[in-house]
Amino acid sequence: MNLYELQQALKPKSKEYDLEGFKVYLTAPSARSRTNLTTASAAIVECVRDENGDELFSTEDIEGRINVESVDYRLADKLYRAIVEYLVDSESVENIEKK
Repeated sequence: MNLYELQQALKPKSKEYDLEGFKVYLTAPSARSRTNLTTASAAIVECVRDENGDELFSTEDIEGRINVESVDYRLADKLYRAIVEYLVDSESVENIEKK
């Protein structure tokens, strides 16, 4: 068994999303980080990535990231809803594939 290939297959999947004309990627959380998704802000920080898989948002002012607390609430809510929809759709597909 090729452990590297298995590890790649088990990595969280992502989906391209258009955020106000910018391509971002919605990513399913890892098993370790999913317990941190207690707020919309936490979900945005954990589940929105750039094309390289790097986090775009943070809950603090960090160089190279956007403080999620400074984002227009309506856009943050829209992004959070897209994350929830993506995660629910992903679970539905996985359940169908298991059957």
